Amino acid sequence: MAGVAALVAVVALGGCGVRVDTPPPAEPSPGPHEVIRSSAVTDALQVEQLARTLGDEIASGDAPGAADGEAALLGQIADFASQHVAQLGGVYRSGLPGSAGAAPGETSTSATGTPDVADVDAGDVLDALAGASVRGRAGADSTRDGALARLLASVSTSQIVSAGRLADLVGARMPATIVPGDPALPEKTPAGLAAADLATLVASEDASGYTYEVEAARSTGSTRTRAVRLAAAHRDRAEGWARLVDVAGGAQDPRRVAYQIEGTSAKKTGRGLESSLATTYATLVGEAAPVHRAALVDLMAEATRDAGTWGAAQLPFPGMPERAAD
Repeated sequence: MAGVAALVAVVALGGCGVRVDTPPPAEPSPGPHEVIRSSAVTDALQVEQLARTLGDEIASGDAPGAADGEAALLGQIADFASQHVAQLGGVYRSGLPGSAGAAPGETSTSATGTPDVADVDAGDVLDALAGASVRGRAGADSTRDGALARLLASVSTSQIVSAGRLADLVGARMPATIVPGDPALPEKTPAGLAAADLATLVASEDASGYTYEVEAARSTGSTRTRAVRLAAAHRDRAEGWARLVDVAGGAQDPRRVAYQIEGTSAKKTGRGLESSLATTYATLVGEAAPVHRAALVDLMAEATRDAGTWGAAQLPFPGMPERAAD
């Protein structure tokens, strides 16, 4: 009898439209992968907004005293940042009530809650680029996603190279917290890399050193000076890597006495050597295990800088030739 009464009560409540409310779904907590990815997106959006704002002010004549070519460089920095946002996946929105950004479950390349950028100057852009590059380097080193690590390394390199170009153009100092400009080899062999890949790296560094020695012998002036410096740097790295992987002087040492050299100009040779090394290091970043990538990212950035000294065009995704047309 009591059970019947309870059933009647439930039916009555239902008929009166009374229901028990459940709490709304909570915004999911982002995992480590999403934290790293979204942080890089936020940084790129800030770089884009700051560079775009200052570039537009200079172009419209509202920023007197700007350096020649500053507006064009800022425009390129902003365009690169926009491409970085897109390739990183944009701003994520879960689709839950109250969340901002893209459509439910999608991503957007538009910023939400962006900071005020009034009175922006070149120093602000430099700080944003350098900070983004440092955080991107850290993300590349720590993520468990090899593909994301490679992309972050490329974005970080693009940002620090852009920062260097802007600093040179406006006569400013680089921010104190930057990706190292004089990279060192890791203290031990990075985990996750195959012996064949490391042997190829030793040979590539050694071949680069040899080629620069030949260029130095047939060049004069500043070209010869640069070739001598780079020849020594690459020979030293080849020796360092060979010792690190324990092949120096042994039967497995891939280095040769001489290498075939194409009869091209010094500039073209330098661009080709350094761009190829940047691609090699980017590939190794994607293959190395987490917390074993920082030195590889630094060496990738160094190769990209050196390619620029030979006149290589700056790219939004250095070390990623499949993105060259983006």
